[in-house]
Amino acid sequence: MRRLAAGERVNATVDWPNLIEEVEDLGRAEFHACESLLRQAMLHLLKLHSGADAPAAHWRAETLGFLDNAAARFSPAMR
Repeated sequence: MRRLAAGERVNATVDWPNLIEEVEDLGRAEFHACESLLRQAMLHLLKLHSGADAPAAHWRAETLGFLDNAAARFSPAMR
């Protein structure tokens, strides 16, 4: 595809329907991964505020880790 985009003539034809499906699947997977990380962060915040058994520092650290990972996976296209 990069070669095609650069204007080079390539003998192989692109299977557009399959390519589109693969890109959509990848986008959905990335969106769901980010969504899952945000859900985990919210659950840990609830545990932090509920006074669950683990020390508050543990829940804070876990929450920050999930939020950092979600931010790293987020892309503007997800808006």
